[in-house]
Amino acid sequence: MQADESLAARWETAVTSTVLRIADFPNSGALCNFKKAELRDLRRMAVDDFTKHLIFYRTDGESIFIVRVVYGARDLERLI
Repeated sequence: MQADESLAARWETAVTSTVLRIADFPNSGALCNFKKAELRDLRRMAVDDFTKHLIFYRTDGESIFIVRVVYGARDLERLI
């Protein structure tokens, strides 16, 4: 049980840290190369210390919208 709580705390810290970095530097995430036109403006950034997990987001210049946090070894375009 202790390992689960420790992992959950690390996950929360890592996601929070990554989201704060996105908020500070919204254009720093890589643009996605999805085929669907409505997904082309999405950016992605790996979660700190959980680099196989990705945060997908978009920005309109004033706001940042977190679309999804997913494990990167999946059919990402279908999931989003």
